Amino acid sequence: MIGFLLRVLTLLAVGCTALVAAGLSVGRMLPPEDDIVFSNNVDERNFEIYRMSPKRNIKINLTNSRDEDTHPVWSPNGQEIAFIKENLSSYTIYLMDANGGNLRPISDQPHRDSDPMWSPDGRFIAFTSGETEEVMLAELQTGIIRRLTNDDVIDLSPAWLLDSQHLTFISGADFLTETDLMVLDIQTGILHPYFPAKELMYVPSWSPDNRYLLRVMYALPEAFYGIFLWDTSSEKSIALYSSIYFDRDSPKWSPDGQFIIFTESIIPGQTHIFRLDVDSCIRNLDLCTPKLFMSGKGFYSTPSWRPASP
Repeated sequence: MIGFLLRVLTLLAVGCTALVAAGLSVGRMLPPEDDIVFSNNVDERNFEIYRMSPKRNIKINLTNSRDEDTHPVWSPNGQEIAFIKENLSSYTIYLMDANGGNLRPISDQPHRDSDPMWSPDGRFIAFTSGETEEVMLAELQTGIIRRLTNDDVIDLSPAWLLDSQHLTFISGADFLTETDLMVLDIQTGILHPYFPAKELMYVPSWSPDNRYLLRVMYALPEAFYGIFLWDTSSEKSIALYSSIYFDRDSPKWSPDGQFIIFTESIIPGQTHIFRLDVDSCIRNLDLCTPKLFMSGKGFYSTPSWRPASP
């Protein structure tokens, strides 16, 4: 009898090991065009990082800790993920492989850092320092971190241009009335405003071809947060969508620039991921309606699409 029980326990252990291994390997099998990463508190406690293939309804848990793991972003080659790990009063940027392994911080010092953004060539991560309220740059190969801005205002939300030499960020004294969008050459340090007019904007991000700049701003007169595009070819602003329940930190581009995904609360205690078809919205703004992309238990936060394979 004891021998039989031991065999059963052995089979169960082997089976559990196989399931864990299969779960980790799923991350390598998910097609890049159908793979997103996001933060979710499905257990209604702390946030963890998940990957999911919406079409196949395959979901895997990449982190499992007592910390709050949020704001995941993909590396340009889709092989790594940067995210923020909140532990007590520190917000540290961590890196991990696409399957959740090889977890490590970009710095061995705890900070209050946020807004990690990979450069298109994969060499750098620009981020915001909560200690100095300045834009910082981490060179991943050397581990060197340096300050890019040094002024008397708040600098947040870096966003890279395609050349991996220039990035934009928002800058302002209080972020209550108006902000500037600045563009910086990380090699020469040359800095100048991108827009001639001041606006109150948040989390700018460039479309993959750099034609459109996505900005979150207050949509007047309703005073809701809304998604606005700046068309660099026509130099015009396009108001796509606004809602009282819209999460201003969440919008992200699809790899082909066709869609924008974001989170919004439709019932108390839950948020879901929605998708906007950019081309369809621009052709007919009156019919620009988001479609439900992913739903489930708890709060979904800051979804990010995996880049297309080179």
